[in-house]
Amino acid sequence: MIDGGGGDDQLTGGAGTDTAGFTGTAAGYSITQNDDGTVTVVDGTAGRDGTDQLSGVETLAFSDSRTLLVGGSGFATIQEAVDAAQDGDTILVKAGTYAITSAIVIDKAVTLLGEQAGVDPRGAAGLRTAGDGSETIIDGGGISTLIQVAADGVTIDGFDIRNGSGDLITSSSSGTIADPVIQYSFIHDSSGDEGIQLRNASDAVIQFNNVFDTAGDGINLAGSSTGGQILSNEVHDIASTNAAIYLDGAQNSLVQGNLIYAVTGNDGIKLGDKGGSNAGDSGGQVVGNVIHDTAQDGISVYMSNVTVSGNEIHDSHSANGAIFVEFAVDNIAITGNDIHDNGIAGDGNTTFGIRVGKDSTPTNVTITGNSLTGNEAQIFHQEGSLTNAATLVADNTFDDASTANVTLTVNTVFGDFSTIQAAIDAAAPGDTIYVGAGTYAGGIVIDKALNIVGADGAVIAGTITGSGGGPGSADLDSWLQTHSSYSGDNGITVEADGVTLQNLDLSGFKWGVVLGDTDGTTLRDLDISQSVVGITNGYPTTNGQGPSITNLTIDGGSISHGQHGITINASKEATADPSVSVGTGAFSDVTINGLTLSDLNEKGIYLEQAQDLTITGALLTDVGEYGRTPSFGGDGLYGAGIELNLKYGDYSNILIDDFTLTGVGHSYGADGIADPTGAGIAIHARDDGSNYGNPPATLDGVTISNGTIDGTYNGIKFTDAGASDVTIDGVTVGNAENSPFFNGSPIGVTILLGDGAQTLDASSGSLDGSAGFTIDGGGGDDVLIGSAGDDTALYHGDRAGYDLSAQSDGGVTVADSDTGNGDEGTD
Repeated sequence: MIDGGGGDDQLTGGAGTDTAGFTGTAAGYSITQNDDGTVTVVDGTAGRDGTDQLSGVETLAFSDSRTLLVGGSGFATIQEAVDAAQDGDTILVKAGTYAITSAIVIDKAVTLLGEQAGVDPRGAAGLRTAGDGSETIIDGGGISTLIQVAADGVTIDGFDIRNGSGDLITSSSSGTIADPVIQYSFIHDSSGDEGIQLRNASDAVIQFNNVFDTAGDGINLAGSSTGGQILSNEVHDIASTNAAIYLDGAQNSLVQGNLIYAVTGNDGIKLGDKGGSNAGDSGGQVVGNVIHDTAQDGISVYMSNVTVSGNEIHDSHSANGAIFVEFAVDNIAITGNDIHDNGIAGDGNTTFGIRVGKDSTPTNVTITGNSLTGNEAQIFHQEGSLTNAATLVADNTFDDASTANVTLTVNTVFGDFSTIQAAIDAAAPGDTIYVGAGTYAGGIVIDKALNIVGADGAVIAGTITGSGGGPGSADLDSWLQTHSSYSGDNGITVEADGVTLQNLDLSGFKWGVVLGDTDGTTLRDLDISQSVVGITNGYPTTNGQGPSITNLTIDGGSISHGQHGITINASKEATADPSVSVGTGAFSDVTINGLTLSDLNEKGIYLEQAQDLTITGALLTDVGEYGRTPSFGGDGLYGAGIELNLKYGDYSNILIDDFTLTGVGHSYGADGIADPTGAGIAIHARDDGSNYGNPPATLDGVTISNGTIDGTYNGIKFTDAGASDVTIDGVTVGNAENSPFFNGSPIGVTILLGDGAQTLDASSGSLDGSAGFTIDGGGGDDVLIGSAGDDTALYHGDRAGYDLSAQSDGGVTVADSDTGNGDEGTD
């Protein structure tokens, strides 16, 4: 032990292990290992130990710790220094190449510092070059392991560690270690295994390293490791069959800020064993990494409780996804990642931007706020895996590339679907197809129970043609008024039960949506425009089976600029007796809610079959104002907002409620004169003639309530066989050219006007020989003018409670003189 005291000393040790002593703590001194093998120690505190030149001295003893010197005139090998060290010592290794023939075993809590300790080795920093003369190089010369960490609290900082055939830096699988730190080092050229593999390590920190050219993983935390942090490393040119960074069962880890590229064997980052044995363990966080040019997944998640956020991934060539979640993992958040340009066309793989599940179904996975552009395919998820499946498209950002727009979530198949039909053909019942923004061809046939959900801007488009080449930029409703023929394709045909179509725009079709035999289908928020008929069951037949449509829901959406909004035709077929026919097909248990119809020449909703039908919240504007057009066999006839023209069967239980009809059913035609066939709402069961009388139709139970009709020819109209048990309640009709209510049928109609002073003029509201109306004026002083039929004014008290008096104009005044049961006023 040599203590130079104050002043500038020159201390030369002997053949033994010598120590130079210093007064202050280690942090107050600078230590320089000189090219000539000497060491300069400068005391930063003036007037204390001064500047000393040392030679042949192996250890520096400060008041708080010791520093052991390797190289020059210090210890000849790193292992000698470790063996001589105590817990808490620092080993300072001079620049140069240290060729080793066996692993350096660090079995004490020491800090091992190379000459470049604390200097960033990553390429972008431009501060260091592997193999340079300024580096402290540990060269294994092909031995298996170069450094084995065998104690808690070991730090390795500032080295160039190279040339091994196994794990270059490792720890034993039989013990545990705590708080290891590996930083600011080049770690490269393992011909047989990992760059770093720490087993059973708690709270490891691996940061600011440049790891490359390894046959195995670049960085691996394995066994019972927990709480590890892998931060800001550059990991590249990795041939591992697992990953550049592999958490092989390590739990609650943080992988952040790493640059990973040129991974030729498998994945960029992998959490959990690829066999799924860690699915129930908690993985941790993968945040803010940049990963590109990987042979397989950018990030694979085989553990539960994982957040993958803020990463950029491109040029992944995976058979799965740039981000891939598999096995029975739970609680995965994938958020805010930039996923772009992944996949290679023609390589036999379909690389999804994000894939959740392949041979299994993860649970409680959330995918939000990600940007997906230029990928071979976008998002795949197994049914039941996502918490936000219904809003997946809205929750993320997609590009408009056709190969990235249609994403199918299936149980057993996957692929790149540039068309909706291709996705349908590949799907299994119960799957969901997400359609991104873009324009797609029609002619789509759905033959299995699928959910098809469009992003905003998802358009299915066709073309209407005719004389003069079609409507071009003109609205189709106007074009049809002057053209005698047209042709076009169908948009979507539904031929299966349990189909849902949501948030799609359809334009330019003969028939927008064609319903075949289907039960439990939902059409939600479809916007159908510039199509002759928006929704239909196709052409009727008088001798065959019509489609059976049951439990249909039409929820929201719009139909505009065409001939008909909804058309359901009735069919029939002959029995064994050719003179007797029966109705076929069905349109029953149907709800139409919140549908907007506008700019339709002839009909808004036209039904020849209707059983257990509810129409609520309908908004109709400029519907039936023109009437039939030349291609439909007339000009200016039969315009109606809602029409039940029921045929070939017995029907019941119809509710039309909470509607607003404006400018509906005038049937003006080309001459601009309203036609008596027009109506806002028309109700008639058909029993007329050899066709409609075989078999006849009946209708029982119709309620029309809580609506307004403003601007029409006849407000609500009943003709032919009419309907029984009809109630009109709380309906206001204004600006009817003929009559607010019209009954040309043999069955009376009940009108409930409600309280308040009201006027009902039905003088033009019936045909000779038809039934009239039963009118309940409610409270208030009403003016009731009956029709040509037999009309009844309905009062709720006993006869003695009313005073009746004849008027000179032939009318009658009825005054309620007993208001004990309600004041019905003077009518």
